[in-house]
Amino acid sequence: MRRRRYFVGLAALLVAASTLMIAGPAGASSTADTCNNTMNPANNGNSSGLIIACQFSSATTAGTSLTIEDYKDAVWHAGAVRSVNVTVSRANGSEAGHYVVKWTGTVVAPSTTGSATELGPVPGDVNHSIENLQSTVYTINQTSPLGAFIDAGTTIRSVVSGTGGYWVLSKPTVAGRNGNPACSTGTTCDKSVAISLVISNNVGREGNNGVTTANSATVTSAQSNPTGCTGVDPADCSGAGTGNTSADQGMQFTAADAGNLFSGGDLPDGAQISTVNTANSVTLDCNPTVSVGGAPVWNWGDGGACVSPFVGTVSSATAQIITITPYPIPTSVRFLSGATLSGTKGGVPERTITMTQPTFSKFDVGLVLRGCDTTFAAGSVCNPATAIAAGTRIASVGNGGTTAVMDPVSGSGATWTAGAGQHLTVGFFSKTASATGDVIGSLAIGLTVDPNISPTSPPCAANKVSGFQLPVKWRNPGASNGTGYDFGFAGPPINQYAGASISGTSTAQLTVITSVTTFAGFLKQDLTVALQVPTTTRWRIAFESLPIGIGLCTGTGIAETLEIKGLSNKHALNPSGTGGAFGATRALLPEGQNQVGGSTYTGTAVSNTVGANVIGGTPAPTISNACTVTSPNIIGIGCQNANHTM
Repeated sequence: MRRRRYFVGLAALLVAASTLMIAGPAGASSTADTCNNTMNPANNGNSSGLIIACQFSSATTAGTSLTIEDYKDAVWHAGAVRSVNVTVSRANGSEAGHYVVKWTGTVVAPSTTGSATELGPVPGDVNHSIENLQSTVYTINQTSPLGAFIDAGTTIRSVVSGTGGYWVLSKPTVAGRNGNPACSTGTTCDKSVAISLVISNNVGREGNNGVTTANSATVTSAQSNPTGCTGVDPADCSGAGTGNTSADQGMQFTAADAGNLFSGGDLPDGAQISTVNTANSVTLDCNPTVSVGGAPVWNWGDGGACVSPFVGTVSSATAQIITITPYPIPTSVRFLSGATLSGTKGGVPERTITMTQPTFSKFDVGLVLRGCDTTFAAGSVCNPATAIAAGTRIASVGNGGTTAVMDPVSGSGATWTAGAGQHLTVGFFSKTASATGDVIGSLAIGLTVDPNISPTSPPCAANKVSGFQLPVKWRNPGASNGTGYDFGFAGPPINQYAGASISGTSTAQLTVITSVTTFAGFLKQDLTVALQVPTTTRWRIAFESLPIGIGLCTGTGIAETLEIKGLSNKHALNPSGTGGAFGATRALLPEGQNQVGGSTYTGTAVSNTVGANVIGGTPAPTISNACTVTSPNIIGIGCQNANHTM
């Protein structure tokens, strides 16, 4: 997407001593069960907030679990990375000014590309972003993070595989804080000490030398690779080529770009790459109703063809900032709950993961797995533990997306907890993900609180309604030692429900923490997979355990508003071009250019224009969710046709 650059019924658990007391009726609620859902802004191809506002007449209608199904055109953060250890030349006395980073690993036969713990340089890395996991943003003290020597937006131009292999960069390295990565001794050396970088699992990237021609669907971007490159220390390139600097960054198109979304300048919304003419030229198409460049047909929007997408729309221009967004949408770093693990390292069959629903895609090849062990957390979903040898990685995935087979040489040992009901994490989160702990939204609640749960609350007979707002925090899947999900689970009086129930596959945990309880929802990227190619059918947030009944005064209702921000603090701090695609918490996919009336997303029945839905208790609430998204975008507050009243 363009780089212009929840829920209900949860509340009873949240009440803290600081609750604001508001006079109001406490008896049996006459309020209808209603949810008004909307977005703000509602501009295609941009970050967008989600607003879910519901009233429930009782704990029964609010339910003990809750699912928010997002608008069909919404996309949440997607993508993952793998970690590699590299060195960089310091023959010039600096870590800056080099085009080669060299892999430190040693290939383990019969592999020609990987060690036991890492996948080294492979041809498929071309055009993927490669960066320090730490941000290169300067702090208020004007110092960059230690060792952040890769310029933001750097991609891989070419690779040489094997022991001593290396990656050629699209931008020269820059100075890291305190001269890091440093030599082992002194300031000048053939290679620095090893440092970790991350490589994206997709080709999302940005250039700044795009050239468009009036009324034409062809876009050019001048670029030729650095020359005279070698992996012999001091590994570097002798020539910079063209289009390989921050000031002049070319795109280097390849056949793998066909079908990807393409934006920039006055190019039409929804343009895709139909033909890669040369490494410096592509031809675009704008037609959501057909397969462009071999990519799946769009499964969002009203399906109308783009109206005169290039003639009369595109002008002649140079030095355009142009962006490639991968389509289909890549699979993400994610936590798998309920996986079946089988096979043995190097055996027949090889180690295999099986899920009941489509989970894996071509974007997962090379990603590392991590087991789940939170035996320190009583009642945790990860107790008993799932143990997986460090460095174990995916070598292939099944055509239907329910299985993934491991690379037989991967893993620093043979540890593999076979059996059903296992839990593990696939991949590492990218720099374009929200940071764990980022506040990405809020939950506002009004209810009549049972003083048996919140001792500072007045008696139910006092007819007092409590109102308050709580932050919603993002947590990435990760290590099970506290840096990943919160797996804690304990009932009253602790009331820790974050890890009470986690089913299937999730890409993030959304936590709410108060003085009396913690609970969480899980972000899920629903997929269909054909021939290893994923199609995202919906994004949803699932709160699978909401014991709200313990907090409401008998016979009373609850009002809740969940608001999700389109950008987190991490996104606001990332430099332009950082880390591949999908640099937002939540955004909207493009709409076809100039479709008459735009696409109106509404209703709850499965369709390409279905609106946001809430699934909780019984009876189901009445849903109001109409939202028209236009192309080109218009200036306005949220969905122009939204109902913002209850």
